[in-house]
Parts: sequence; C-alpha cells; structure tokens
Amino acid sequence: MKSVLRIRIAALAATALFTASGATAAQVGEKVGYAIVTVIQAPPVLVNVEPPQGGPGGTSYYEAELSRDGKPFGRLHGTSIKSDVTPDSSGLETRMRTLVFDLPEGQVVAIGTSEVELAPGNVPALPKPATVAIVGGTGIYGAARGQVTSIRVAEGTYEHVLMILK
Repeated sequence: MKSVLRIRIAALAATALFTASGATAAQVGEKVGYAIVTVIQAPPVLVNVEPPQGGPGGTSYYEAELSRDGKPFGRLHGTSIKSDVTPDSSGLETRMRTLVFDLPEGQVVAIGTSEVELAPGNVPALPKPATVAIVGGTGIYGAARGQVTSIRVAEGTYEHVLMILK
C-alpha cells in the first residue's frame, strides 16, 4: 500500500512539474526574445578536402576571419560533409554543416543541413540563405540555443545572423 501511495505521489508531482513548466514555455507564434549578433565572414581558407571528388562523405574544412561593424570579431571554423545520396542535375548538394563561431567572449556552435554548390577551388558555397540550429556555446554563450542564417554577400563572403534565445 505504501509503495502504491509513493508511486501516485511521484506521478502527481511529475504532472504538477510538467504543467508548471508548460505554463512558462513559449507558445507557437508567440514572440520570443533573442539577442542578435551579426558578423561578416571574410573569404574562407580551405584547410582540407577529403576525398577530393566523389559521393557522400566528401568533407571540407575551412576557417575565416569574422568582423563586426568593420572591426575584427573572431574566427569561424567550419566543416561541410556531403550527405546528398540522391544526386540530380541541379548542381546542388546537400551538406551537413558545422559552424563554430570563435567570438571574443566565447564560442557559438551551430549545425544543420544546407544546399551548397562547389565554387572555384572546391569550396562549398551557399546559393541562397541557409539557416541551421545553434546547439550550444561557451563563455557568455554557454548553453546557447537559437539559429544562424548565412547569406552570401559577395564571392566567398557571408553575413551570419546569429539569433540567440534569451
């Protein structure tokens, strides 16, 4: 009898906790507060490509300087892995992108898939704006969540808009 009572009390407590936490969660369509960090990426330096040609699994590693308001503002470290297993005639590939924004007060880590095309030098280039999820960070960005939208502004140069959930 005592064990049944303990289970019921635990279940009620869990239900109360779930209900209370749900009451404070943002609803779909509700405005959520974000901190916006916009950085400009210089043309990347391609670190490595493995394998140089071929199907899924081809990986590019790159680094680029970042600036904000015309001043240096850290460095971007990126990895792009070809994951497109159904190639078509579009010339675009699906790639899993990992972006690490090494900023003055910590890192922001983002990951997701995007359509890319290969630019000269076998460098992946985004043909249209692409958004990936922020999955964490360090320093003042510890436990960061949100999204990064990357927009090509010139050949090899991108604007990254980091929307970090407050």
